[in-house]
Amino acid sequence: MRSEPLVLALALALAGPAGAVDRAAERAAESARVAALPETDPPRRCMLLRNIQETRLIDQKTLLVRESASRWFRVTLPEPCPAIGDNRIAVWRVPTGQVCAGDPFDLVDPIGSISYGFCTLGAFQPVDNGRLASR
Repeated sequence: MRSEPLVLALALALAGPAGAVDRAAERAAESARVAALPETDPPRRCMLLRNIQETRLIDQKTLLVRESASRWFRVTLPEPCPAIGDNRIAVWRVPTGQVCAGDPFDLVDPIGSISYGFCTLGAFQPVDNGRLASR
């Protein structure tokens, strides 16, 4: 009877690294998918903040920004942003109502409101995100 907690703890410890490997593979696949999205128009330097409906943190160099159901932008950051990670969101802190290439954005834990630091935006490249846009 006393060995049950030990067996459970050992099983959980062994399951952890496999989950981490799966998550890393998922991130790599999503990063490759976003990098391969075809460009549809010339890049934009700025975007109105009120038009941003969703921001996905893809990897340390890439964001995917949704303006409408079918209008997506890939943002390649000028420098890698190590603050990008799981369970973090981009927070725009701009006084002008628009975000532009070169502007900083904050990476925040949405539950604890902990800031992990600022990163710098690149240009907003329109891309065809196809049927995956609603995921």
